[in-house]
Amino acid sequence: MDKHIYVMGGYEGMTLRYTPDSNTWSALSRTLWKHGFGAAVVYNNQLLVMGGKNKERDRPGSMKPHCHIEVYDTQTDRWAPWITKTCGTFMCLLWTSKYS
Repeated sequence: MDKHIYVMGGYEGMTLRYTPDSNTWSALSRTLWKHGFGAAVVYNNQLLVMGGKNKERDRPGSMKPHCHIEVYDTQTDRWAPWITKTCGTFMCLLWTSKYS
């Protein structure tokens, strides 16, 4: 996206941008929620990160899952809620005919 590669999520909520032309990494704004084992996609030219688990324990030995989806604005370096929901399990599938 915009000649960059974005890496986001994880238990620390980090967002990184890699610029291949200069071989550099930049630290950006952290996500609003933690997304350990979450998923990320580009949809309508927006970066979305969704689901995953945070470090909060819902029972011994298990991390608590959530269904928060947030969107990243590459122009302002800000995250905003897209969908906020608590749930037990989360799965996302985006289909495009471009690859069909």
